[in-house]
Amino acid sequence: MRKGKKMTYFNPIWINPRKGKKTGKVSSRKGKTWEEIYGKEKANYMRINIRKGTGPRGPHTEEDKKKCSLVHILNEINNTPHYNSYYKNGNYHSKNNGQVWFRSSYELAVMKYFDKKNIEWIYETEKNKFYLSAIDRWYLNDFYLTKEDTYIQIKGRIIPEDKFFVFQKEYSDLNSEMWDSKILKDKGIL
Repeated sequence: MRKGKKMTYFNPIWINPRKGKKTGKVSSRKGKTWEEIYGKEKANYMRINIRKGTGPRGPHTEEDKKKCSLVHILNEINNTPHYNSYYKNGNYHSKNNGQVWFRSSYELAVMKYFDKKNIEWIYETEKNKFYLSAIDRWYLNDFYLTKEDTYIQIKGRIIPEDKFFVFQKEYSDLNSEMWDSKILKDKGIL
């Protein structure tokens, strides 16, 4: 957050004490408790659900983690869907492929790199989709380079449990690579 900027929050249940009606006025959250912002009942509900996942071992499953996240609890209370705005996504107009949807800023950088170098590529199509019998799931590679006949997966960092490694074992006859941020920097993409 920039210095000098005051964090504001749109509180739909804020009541103007002079008029006694709901105004939806923008108010500052700084220094306020959950009780002051959400009311006692909602604040207790949030605390109980967050505590469930913050024991000595933490949440056990991905579902528990989701249930215990503050954003999930707030969205459940307010009946609003959660859209992840932390990651960049959108449309990119490619020279060869036209309008293409991307899911991360790294994928966008790679698309621009391929277009700059005139490398023919296909992004997340049926050609990139494979069934992994070892884990009983479908796997979708990010890119397929047509001339090089290579599948490429883009990741911020490499995790040993990633499905990509199962894909490499099951489809060892195919050329496949995983590019993480280190490789992207080495190639001059980032």
